[in-house]
Amino acid sequence: MIKPLDQKGIAHLVTIFVAVLVVGAVVAIGYKVSSSGHADTLTASTATVGKDAPTSSVVSPVQLAAKLKNYANQINAKQGIYKYQELKDETDGVVSYQARDTRYNVTSQPEANAGFVFTITSGDNTQAIVASGQALGDYAISQLGMKKIDTIHIAGEGDPAVYAVFQKGDALCSIRAQIVFAAGCVSQAKLEATAKSVMPFADLYLRGGGDNYDAYGPDVKISDGANGYKVAKLATNVNNLVFTQKPNTTDWHFFSAISSQTAPNCSIFDTDADAKLAFQGSSCTSGNTATTVK
Repeated sequence: MIKPLDQKGIAHLVTIFVAVLVVGAVVAIGYKVSSSGHADTLTASTATVGKDAPTSSVVSPVQLAAKLKNYANQINAKQGIYKYQELKDETDGVVSYQARDTRYNVTSQPEANAGFVFTITSGDNTQAIVASGQALGDYAISQLGMKKIDTIHIAGEGDPAVYAVFQKGDALCSIRAQIVFAAGCVSQAKLEATAKSVMPFADLYLRGGGDNYDAYGPDVKISDGANGYKVAKLATNVNNLVFTQKPNTTDWHFFSAISSQTAPNCSIFDTDADAKLAFQGSSCTSGNTATTVK
């Protein structure tokens, strides 16, 4: 089951680009699995740019994104009373898609200067944004020679909310047409590099029976916890999946899904002795009171 999204999730995704949405529920699951296996859980994505894909020519994601943005500006010039406003600090390209050897979507590390995000700040903008996205997709196919390889219907946003993925050579581009009008491009190599770091943790989580998310990544942050433990946090489109590693061991243990926006409830640490030791002294909340893990 894919987690539904809300407006907080959407705001989070706009920050990391556009990719795919947000709002999380804490999942308190404890289990231990070797991180060497692959996940058995399928996602909504049906096409892959994977090991069976033909070798393609090198295409610049930055150049493709520049052409998409130029045409988006032409679309904007024809808008009625409500014009798009560009988010000037959102210029990196990010694509969420199914990478080689994964059966779930991975959010790539950003490609500098290979993306844009437009918003409409007032008015009933849904139909305008959807129409703009369709027009930009048509342009990508007819004028840039790109191939549409997938359309992902975004959970929680309803039709016609889509996140479409296009390919040319070894470049992947996404066009998002709901809430925001945005596009971004990355190299396939960048997506695969992100997948390599994400897979051990995403596979471990899914093989333990965790509910699937729309996308995993782009970050896996490993840090020192308390009492000699290691802590890993895998970003998803909704929250962070948190793992712990006992001192002097190499196996990771999934602890819980925790919001990236607020401190967790202290009670969740009572269900996992290792997590309680690993997070001792970290911030948590008890009722309306801010405290620390004891």
